[in-house]
Amino acid sequence: MLRVILRNVFANWAGFAVNVAVMFFLTPFVLRSLGEVRYGVWVLTMSIVGYYGLLDFGLRVGVTQYLTRYRAREQYEEMNATISSAVAMLTAIGVVLAVLGLPIAFFAPEIFDVETELHREVFWCILIISWSVAFQFALFPFSAVFAATQRFDLSNLIGVATRLASAAAIWMALEQGYG
Repeated sequence: MLRVILRNVFANWAGFAVNVAVMFFLTPFVLRSLGEVRYGVWVLTMSIVGYYGLLDFGLRVGVTQYLTRYRAREQYEEMNATISSAVAMLTAIGVVLAVLGLPIAFFAPEIFDVETELHREVFWCILIISWSVAFQFALFPFSAVFAATQRFDLSNLIGVATRLASAAAIWMALEQGYG
């Protein structure tokens, strides 16, 4: 049991360290590449989309709790029912978020008084990030299985790989001048 705890602690620390390192090195590069105004658009987008997490209504935490409880009791039918229900509900919320992303992206430049030449960029930035978050909602029940089975190492490995791939894609896009 101690081995499992240490493995999970190390995996969480490693995942956190990678995120800190990526942000430490990527943020100045993104700021230099985009400039202050476009970086402000990026921060605005992240601020808006950050509120989407409120729309899970505690489902993600509940799913993890029930999966853990059912696994401990070896109630595998209940685990399957919980995962199936969570996939359906969180996918539905993801669809709602994807649909809501369109009017939010459309009206955000006016609401936040963004310069006219940046309206198109703000629209696409918010829409793409909104759809990405909506997709992540649908996938959450699968990551809850890692928590229920005490496999934070695998969860963090996927998170680190995703974070590094995302950072590489951002770096390549900005190096190519795509903004």
